[in-house]
Order: sequence, then C-alpha cells, then structure tokens
Amino acid sequence: MNVAIGSKNPAKINAVKETFSLLEEKNMEFISVDVPSGVSTQPFSDEETLQGALNRAKNVFEKVKPDLSVGLEGGVDVTSRGLFLCNWGALIDKDGNEYIAGGARIHSHQVKNLIFFQRQKHGILSNENHRWKGLFFDGKKDEGMDKNDSSTLLL
Repeated sequence: MNVAIGSKNPAKINAVKETFSLLEEKNMEFISVDVPSGVSTQPFSDEETLQGALNRAKNVFEKVKPDLSVGLEGGVDVTSRGLFLCNWGALIDKDGNEYIAGGARIHSHQVKNLIFFQRQKHGILSNENHRWKGLFFDGKKDEGMDKNDSSTLLL
C-alpha cells in the first residue's frame, strides 16, 4: 500500500508514519510531496485549517495517485475564550472517499507555558534568584515570574 503525504514537514511525515505503523499492514510505502495548502501560512479558524488539510490531501492525491493520501494542517482558532491551537487531518482513499478528523484544542496560554518550559529545559532561559526570565509566545519580555507560581505550571 502506498501512502502519499501532502507535506515535506518532518513532524507531519513522522506523525503519519507513526499512525500507520499501528496497522497490521507490513508493506507500506510512504512518499512525501510538497503541495500547497491553499490557505494562509497561519490559518486563523477551524474552517480554514480543515480546508488546508483537505487541500493538501487532494493535491497530493492528484499528483501521485496513491492508495491513500494524507493532509495535515495546524492553525489557530479565535474564540470568545481566546486563541486555541487546532489541527485537522484529511485522508483520501484510492476511490476518492474523504475522511476528516480534528484533534485536541490547546489554549494559547498553555502553549506559552509549554514553550517556556521547553526553553528552560534546553537552557535558553536564565534562573536568577528563582525568578525565570525569557521571551514568551507573544514576543513580550517577561519581567520575571516566580517558578512556583501555579499559573505558570499549567500545561
């Protein structure tokens, strides 16, 4: 079975390969092709993000004619509760049937904390007198946050 992935992004390629490794099918061949999503570089709604995933699956399907094509797209959904990261996946089989699925939503505040802790883990932040300093998601300099502040520990 050949599976075409509508991206050259290593994270997307690995996600598809890992997912398909759960199947009992042993003779799988993967090809990744850089195809346009047809949406903004940073999609700003669930609908735009979903459309990007579907466009990628359709575009790689037309280019390669595989048994299965996969498109993945990440974006941001603007809600009354703030910004949420969102992601969508689309799969098209050789008969042209489309399957669409969405993933978990993560509030941007939680993303800031995740980035903060990843930077700290990799030594990008400094720890001076138990006050953490660093650059956050929105580009504003943090003036020092107590590492024991529970609001910074939410992931």
